[in-house]
Amino acid sequence: MINVNESPIQQFFLDSEKTKLSPVAVMFLTQLARVAQGKDVSAVNASLLEGHPASYFLAAANATPRRCGDGTNNNEQTITSAGSLTLAHNLVGVTDPVLIQVDVYLICKTEEAGYAVGNRVKVPVFFSVFTTSDIPRGMSLTVDSANLNIRYGNASTVYELVNKTSGAMTNATNANWKAIFVARI
Repeated sequence: MINVNESPIQQFFLDSEKTKLSPVAVMFLTQLARVAQGKDVSAVNASLLEGHPASYFLAAANATPRRCGDGTNNNEQTITSAGSLTLAHNLVGVTDPVLIQVDVYLICKTEEAGYAVGNRVKVPVFFSVFTTSDIPRGMSLTVDSANLNIRYGNASTVYELVNKTSGAMTNATNANWKAIFVARI
């Protein structure tokens, strides 16, 4: 274990003007040094430093995007018309769901619309009625402190994609795709 009092980290804080790092980076490194010195981690997370809330440090702790789910099947989710999912977002210590951002990717499992098996397509989190039959496509998504709560639209094909080779709109057959939800702060 590094003794912070004898390391360059201590000098870094003395010379923070020379480092030209943002105040958030300085705060994060200060908190990291406090943890390394054996301070109570919960006290560090709950503390305020230079007037900034602990959420900055939670953001740093959760900076790596997390695939949501229980870890089975590589967290790939089946797309079911009108289906619902509740997935753990696996972000630590986040009590304010507004801080959580979610990206959704479709993974091609059977070739369709010019996409090869394994191709990933980032899709927007939305719920829309763009078809002539007014059938909802896409999904609605709510986030709480532990989970993502998803409801797919009830169209027989939940998503429409731009064909990879022709550019034409194409209905994405639900069974040919899996969804991955990725959460981060």
